[in-house]
Amino acid sequence: MKNLFIILTVFLFSTVSAQEYRVQVLPENSKLWGYANEKGELLIAPQFKKCFEFSENGTAPVYDPKTREHTFIRKDGASITPERSGFVLMNLFGLGLKGYSDGLAAVSYSKKWGFIDEQGKIVIAPQYDKVTRFTEGYAVATLGTDHFILTKSGDTTRINSVQAATIKAFSEGLAAFRLEDGKVGFLNEKGKVHIAPSFKSAGDFSAGLAWAKTEEGKVGFINKKGEWVIQPLFDAAHEFSVESKLARVKQGANWSYVQPDGKLITPENVKSCGDFSNGLAYAKTTEGLVGFINEKGEWAIPAQFESTHEFNCEYASVKSNGKWGIIDKKGNWICPPQFLNMKKVIRIQ
Repeated sequence: MKNLFIILTVFLFSTVSAQEYRVQVLPENSKLWGYANEKGELLIAPQFKKCFEFSENGTAPVYDPKTREHTFIRKDGASITPERSGFVLMNLFGLGLKGYSDGLAAVSYSKKWGFIDEQGKIVIAPQYDKVTRFTEGYAVATLGTDHFILTKSGDTTRINSVQAATIKAFSEGLAAFRLEDGKVGFLNEKGKVHIAPSFKSAGDFSAGLAWAKTEEGKVGFINKKGEWVIQPLFDAAHEFSVESKLARVKQGANWSYVQPDGKLITPENVKSCGDFSNGLAYAKTTEGLVGFINEKGEWAIPAQFESTHEFNCEYASVKSNGKWGIIDKKGNWICPPQFLNMKKVIRIQ
């Protein structure tokens, strides 16, 4: 029994110690971005006009100003040499380039989309007009008016059950689709209609629920049978946090949080707030200062910052007195504020 305890202790320690963090930073007196760890130590020197967050697999998309092309770097800064250069990466909703997801990255050559693996090898030939990211082993691809479900090995299933205008990525085994008339439903991984199109819009499934909007413009939450679990009483909503089982909802000008049973949690003296991540959510007071609240809606880290990004595991980047640094979940400075700009801290393997 003692030996088993020692083995488990060593395993857990090695797992924790293997975790690393990367964050994009813009140092003082620099116009170029680099990457640092959670302590603010520069690990990849500032050299990029544009660089983007690391995926959990330890790679990040960057823009090379010399070649004027996108490429990938590893956590030590080494470049990944793709099988074929000259590709364009996915930019979702203008929020930044997206790299690897589920072990593959979507790339476009001459406006045709395919996928490369973590070594830069083309594993699904660029042939589609549109693709989603891979999630849960599946992606959706569009060619002309036809839609296909792709597996990571490149196998395809043509979607014949519905004439969809658009289809989103899979979440918890279901993918939202939109008809030409605007109505939204959900498909399963076999391409069959799982929830009939009857909503004005809908989000991703998370913690077994997805937000959905009625034709009247009110938002509630449905289960995987398409049944209302939380009645459509809200003006807007975000996905449930798998960890906290809370979702951000808006009524009028006020944001609060809803539990799966429909009970609301309304933080006090909060003008706006974010989604929960690792047990905390950022919140801005009516005076304009930012801090973090816990799942009870109580202030866990008092509002004292000018801006912030969400927590990733143990750390969050925050702005104080015009400079960015990194704090832990108790609000202690791990990296004192020293950078002109900083993005979200990402844990990688």
